[in-house]
Amino acid sequence: MDNVCFIIGGTHKGWSDLLWPHKWSLYDSYVYINEKRVYTFNFQLAGSGSHYFSSSTMCHEMFHSLGVPDLYHYSNYTYMSPVGVWDLMGSNGTPQQQMNAHMKKRYGKWIDEIPEITANGYYSLRPLTDSVNNCHKVSAGVGNQFYLIEYR
Repeated sequence: MDNVCFIIGGTHKGWSDLLWPHKWSLYDSYVYINEKRVYTFNFQLAGSGSHYFSSSTMCHEMFHSLGVPDLYHYSNYTYMSPVGVWDLMGSNGTPQQQMNAHMKKRYGKWIDEIPEITANGYYSLRPLTDSVNNCHKVSAGVGNQFYLIEYR
């Protein structure tokens, strides 16, 4: 079984408590549903009266099942979000945001290639929701670092 999504009624009491939406894997347990092993699962809240039960939260947690990491970080109780509201894995919006082109290419395999701009000129860019011509790569001039240009 690739993934199971449990939608539970209830309200969370605080950050990362028992009823906090999350993706997890049963590393040390063998649990079966209809003789199929449950390994990776998503835990979602229904009707919590907040953004914790939204299409954005559900997509965010489901993308974790594809291996996509969070794009925010808690360090010494300081919240950092380098992509802010521009990416589903950085924050939850209504309606939900898209993942950035790099994440779509690397984890979702929804983008085959990102062409690199190496010369001056005019370049067209389709919205990130289109399947092609939705992103360009520009070298930052330092090692293998680069910028991605997207149209949102």
